[in-house]
Amino acid sequence: MLQTLSIRAKIGTGFGLALLFLLIIGAVSYSNTSDLMTARAIARHSLEVEKAIGEVKTGLIDMETGERGYLLTGDESFLDPYQSGRQAFDAALADVTALTADNPNQQARLQKLRDTTKTLFDRFAETVDARRSSGLDGAMSLVKAGTVKALMDDARGILKDMDDEEAMLQTGRDKVAADTAQSTFDSIIYGTLIAVALMLLAGFFILRSITIPVTTAVGNLASATAEILAATTQLASGSQEQAAAVAETVSTVDEVTQTSDQAAQRSKAVSEAAQRSVESGKAGRRAVDEAVTVMGKVKEQSESIAEGILGLAEQAQSIGDIIATVNEIAEQTNLLALNAAIEASRAGEHGRGFAVVAGEVKSLADQSKKATAQIRQILGDIQKATNGAVMRTEEGTRNVNEAILVVGRAGDTIRALAETITEAAQLAAQISASVGQQATGMAQIHQAMKNINQVANQNLVSTRQTERAAQDLDLLSAKLRLLVNGGR
Repeated sequence: MLQTLSIRAKIGTGFGLALLFLLIIGAVSYSNTSDLMTARAIARHSLEVEKAIGEVKTGLIDMETGERGYLLTGDESFLDPYQSGRQAFDAALADVTALTADNPNQQARLQKLRDTTKTLFDRFAETVDARRSSGLDGAMSLVKAGTVKALMDDARGILKDMDDEEAMLQTGRDKVAADTAQSTFDSIIYGTLIAVALMLLAGFFILRSITIPVTTAVGNLASATAEILAATTQLASGSQEQAAAVAETVSTVDEVTQTSDQAAQRSKAVSEAAQRSVESGKAGRRAVDEAVTVMGKVKEQSESIAEGILGLAEQAQSIGDIIATVNEIAEQTNLLALNAAIEASRAGEHGRGFAVVAGEVKSLADQSKKATAQIRQILGDIQKATNGAVMRTEEGTRNVNEAILVVGRAGDTIRALAETITEAAQLAAQISASVGQQATGMAQIHQAMKNINQVANQNLVSTRQTERAAQDLDLLSAKLRLLVNGGR
């Protein structure tokens, strides 16, 4: 069950259990302490009852002592302890009565004590009056009768019974208080030990449920980081090779562009020469020989143009292969960027920066794909134009050959020569237009390759940034693994 909880929930559960254990121990301790305080209060109550009973005895003894002193001396001052003893007796008896209001046995004894002491006090008064009126002998006759002694013995017996019951109650209450104190002590000690054991056990399981998944996450992160680092290193190497290939392609395109310019210039020259040949054909027979010479040059130039156009076609095919390679690299870059984004999302908060870099890499890869698609389309147009130019150049070459044969067979046929030269001029104009289109297309290819080169350089920079981010992520995973393993 703990495995399904989040780390925050697991820690909260641990603290919750600890708080629950503390609350249980606190509740038990509070209950036992409350019982102990109650027992102590009851014990103090018994002590107060015993103290009040002692004060009753003291008051009674003071009265007896004052009466005896007066009987022996006849001095009224000896009656002062008698009077104060009576007041103390009455006050103490009232206290005992209030303190034992919940004890029927003691209340019965108190009632009996009141009846006994009432009679006793009457005898005390009779003896004092006899001493005053009849002297010592009259008082002693009452004392010798034994009534006062018997009543005092009864009062002492009643007080002793009350004292014995309170002592018995005190013993029981002391035992209850001691048992309650021991129970409180045991509850605190054993409850604390049990709570500590349960908390340690819960902490063990919670810690285990946290450290095992975290360790597994750290292991997966380290593995994924290593894979990302290897992939980004490979991507950086591939991007560098791609940049080098693109740079070489740009250089090749520059050369092709220059060749196209030269071909355009030559084509223009051919067109101008054909025009001059037409004008010369109108001049006469002499122009035929010059036309034969010019047509030979035209043939050579046409063959040279055909060779140049074929070379351009081969170079265009090479560029197509290079573009296919660039497109494949862009596809691989896009796939690596997607994998990097997936791994960054798995890394969570620590992979946000890497996800941004991966997004930039994917954007650059998409730009590379778009650029290569445009170049491929342009190359297709160039190849079509080149093929048309080749066909027309070959046709022009054949026409020039036929013209030479015609001039050779009919050197005096100026008109036929002029017509042939006119056709050659038209073909030359077409070749010039085609070569001009080719030059324009090569210029576009040149600009596109510059754009590809710029994108490749940006891709290389982004890949380097991605590689550094992967290295930082690898270092972070190592630190996290070190923290999880406790420095091991």
